[in-house]
Amino acid sequence: MTVIRVSGFKIFKDRHDWRHPFGPKSNINVLDHHPVVHVSFADALAYATWARRHLPTEADCALIRDLATEPGQARDV
Repeated sequence: MTVIRVSGFKIFKDRHDWRHPFGPKSNINVLDHHPVVHVSFADALAYATWARRHLPTEADCALIRDLATEPGQARDV
C-alpha cells in the first residue's frame, strides 16, 4: 500500500482542478461532448428544471431496463 502524504496531495491539488483535469497545460475545452460526472443531486435538479426536463424516476429506469431487455433474455433484477 502506498501512503499519500499531505505534502504530496497538496502539490497534486495545486496542479489539478476541474478546469485543468490532466495538469496545468490541459483544459476542458476538448471535453464538451463528454458526460458530466460528480454532480450533486441539487445541481442535477437545478439543471433539469432550467432545461425544462426531469430527473429519471425509478419507474423511468425500470421502463428503460425492460425495453432494453430482449424477449427471452435473462436479466438481473
